[in-house]
Amino acid sequence: MTLPTTLPLPHAIVAATGGWPEIRDPGMHGFLRCWAQWRQPAPRFGPVDAPTGRLPPRRRDIDPIALRHCLPHLWIFRIDPDLGNARLTLAGEEILFYWGRGIIGNDVFQLWGDDAVAQASRDSIVRCAATPAIIHGQPSNHAPKAHGLRVERLMLPLMNDDGAPFGVIGYSRFERESSWGETMRPRPSGRMQVYPLSQLPDLPPD
Repeated sequence: MTLPTTLPLPHAIVAATGGWPEIRDPGMHGFLRCWAQWRQPAPRFGPVDAPTGRLPPRRRDIDPIALRHCLPHLWIFRIDPDLGNARLTLAGEEILFYWGRGIIGNDVFQLWGDDAVAQASRDSIVRCAATPAIIHGQPSNHAPKAHGLRVERLMLPLMNDDGAPFGVIGYSRFERESSWGETMRPRPSGRMQVYPLSQLPDLPPD
């Protein structure tokens, strides 16, 4: 399934100008390169609107041994077939520590509440999986400090064996703020950029 190209980008998501996202964190960059190497070749023949370039890896292509250096930072959301929701199926130790509770099995509305934040989170997960595209979120410097955490996120699409969107695999890097509180949930990234796979070179730079 591919989202129509005329669908407006959710609030705070902007189209990237080209190339791969600029990743400075070594763990996050290694995660991106592993994912890029697991991408599938696009079929030579297919629907007119089929994406060009390489397709997302399948869920079963993800090798936890290759990602052992960054497993504590990783998470996976699986989207519903109707794209109406997404459920967390994996969360590393670093993710669970900063949430302060067990969250595996929760959907986006259970995590962020039935409000605009949850809607924006669901929309970004769906767009990442169904476009398919990479979404890179930078920490916000403008949200209230009371949230306690600033988060950089990298979200990468996954597909099922039949080529339908499976969901997303992501990496989160947290920055603790001076007003850190144990009950504060991580806030969404501020500025997010979307990179459609059809526009990416074969591999990110070393």
